[in-house]
Amino acid sequence: MSGIEKYRALVERSPSVRNLLAAEFNQDWDLDHPDVESVYASTIDQLEGRERDVYSEEAKLLQQELGEDDSVKGYMRYVGTGLSPMLDLGMTPKQWLDALVARLERG
Repeated sequence: MSGIEKYRALVERSPSVRNLLAAEFNQDWDLDHPDVESVYASTIDQLEGRERDVYSEEAKLLQQELGEDDSVKGYMRYVGTGLSPMLDLGMTPKQWLDALVARLERG
């Protein structure tokens, strides 16, 4: 399976996280939000119950399938996100994904 096919399959299995990356963190997300934390506060922190579980399960799937920085970066590029973990958070792509999973698990 090529990288593109792998990313396409992962997008199908992680529609909520894809939406977070592609819609909430669109190419000009920073015009609507001062920082990443404010996006998280208006999206992730508002999730409850089953909806939060779905996001968490999807993020864990990505964490399992995208085990290194290049593959996380490739997935992010594939979904067309405007979020850059290094520029926006000072994290590698893998660190960002691990932090996303941790935040979702905190509930």
